[in-house]
Amino acid sequence: LDLFFFSLIVRRPPRSTLSSSSAASDVYKRQHELHDCPARILSCRLECGQQLAAADLQRHLRDLCPKRMLLCSMECGAEMAAEVEEDHLIHECCNRYLKGAKCNSMVRAGNRSLHSRDQCPSRIVDCRHGYGISGLAARDQELHETSQCQERDGFKVECPYGCLVLKKEPLTHNRRHCRFRVVSCRQGCQIQNLMWLDRANHEDHHCGARTANCEHCLQTIRVDERACHQTQACPRRMVQCSGCGVSTFAEDLESHEKQHCLHRGMSCADCNLHMSSIELDRHQARECPKRAAGCPINCGTKEDLRVDTLPQHMKHSCPRRMVECDRGCGQEYMWETSHKHHTIC
Repeated sequence: LDLFFFSLIVRRPPRSTLSSSSAASDVYKRQHELHDCPARILSCRLECGQQLAAADLQRHLRDLCPKRMLLCSMECGAEMAAEVEEDHLIHECCNRYLKGAKCNSMVRAGNRSLHSRDQCPSRIVDCRHGYGISGLAARDQELHETSQCQERDGFKVECPYGCLVLKKEPLTHNRRHCRFRVVSCRQGCQIQNLMWLDRANHEDHHCGARTANCEHCLQTIRVDERACHQTQACPRRMVQCSGCGVSTFAEDLESHEKQHCLHRGMSCADCNLHMSSIELDRHQARECPKRAAGCPINCGTKEDLRVDTLPQHMKHSCPRRMVECDRGCGQEYMWETSHKHHTIC
């Protein structure tokens, strides 16, 4: 009996309690494996194709991923993916170093044209004494002018802009040879106070009389006339139809107004009445006096009936029209039954 009461007091926990605890443990384990475990495997979110442990992901994105974005190490300001940085530094960066076009000096790519024009010791220059030597390198200019130039003994004066000129030729130099002499634009833009040194740049990039292609129709026009051309003359400018308000190219406006505009003028093919295109269908379906019509009492006639001829048909031609007996009996009957009526009248 004592053993019986002891077994009633000390009992095992219900099975439901044990199973709930086990299920909660499994859920926590799955959440840990999916979201918290540093050893779980993740794919790089920059889509480089690599899979790695979650603990290594931030380091990978910051330092190793070939698709991470970097600023150019040559400080040109460009931003690119790490995988194309080497190609950028070799072929595209304006701060990369290249050999000069005419010498072996290493210069930045962005300064190469300036180097070739003003700094390269191998560039071709003119003798400032006015001697017509060809192919004089800048590195040899001073030696040539001080000890080799055949005109060095006659050098006496400077032109107003600092060029070294033979004493006997200052006027010729000022008018024909000085790089700083004042000239006019050859394109005809009426500018008269250009330096000869700046004229080519002005004519190529700044002159209003230079020609360029219209960005819409590709016609060659003067730059100072481009705005007027694009607003008034360009066949590819957008214009509005005065009838329906639809926007179309200027070159297509005439065709639109004749063939597509809902408010273009048209004539009814039956009655020749003039109206807009948008009204024509309604007119032909409901209003035209010469539109086709059927007999309202379905007489089955093969005549081509129109609205304006329908009253005449109903009065004189329709076999089902009602007529009064011509013999004076006073009865009305359909005309097609006249013979039958006459037999019984």
